[in-house]
Amino acid sequence: YWDLLKKFQPELYEGIDVQESLRNRMRVWWHGDTELPENYYRLASMFFCAESITQHLERFNQTCHSFVQSLVPGGYFTAAFMENSSGWEVSGHRYPAVAVDADIVSGVFEKWSDDAVVEHIPVADAPLRSGYTGMVFVTGTRKY
Repeated sequence: YWDLLKKFQPELYEGIDVQESLRNRMRVWWHGDTELPENYYRLASMFFCAESITQHLERFNQTCHSFVQSLVPGGYFTAAFMENSSGWEVSGHRYPAVAVDADIVSGVFEKWSDDAVVEHIPVADAPLRSGYTGMVFVTGTRKY
C-alpha cells in the first residue's frame, strides 16, 4: 500500500519510513468486541467485524455500541459492513453472520451520532464472495 502511494506521490514520502513512523505513533491493543475502553480513542475504524462474528442482531448492536463508546465525545468513526451477509465457509468451517442493511446500520448509529452518514455500496460485477448483497459504509462523530 505504502509503495503504491510513494509511486504516485513520491514528493510526500521522500525520506520517510512510513511503517517506522506509524510504529512510533500508534499502539495496538487487543480487546473483546464489547470490552473496549470507554472514552479513549479520538479516531476508530471497524471493517466487516460486527456483522461477521454473530448471527444475532442484539450482539451486532452491542458490538457497535462498544465501538462508538470507545471514542471520546466528538471522536470520529468509520465502519463498513457486508450487507445481508449469509456468512461464509473456509476449509469446511462455517463462519456466522447477521444480515444487516443500511436501515439497520442507520438505526444503530443514529443513537450515538448526530451526523452519521450511511451509504449503500452495491455488489460489484465480480463480487468478493457469494452470500451478500452489497456493503454499507458509515462515518460520523460520537455525540457529546
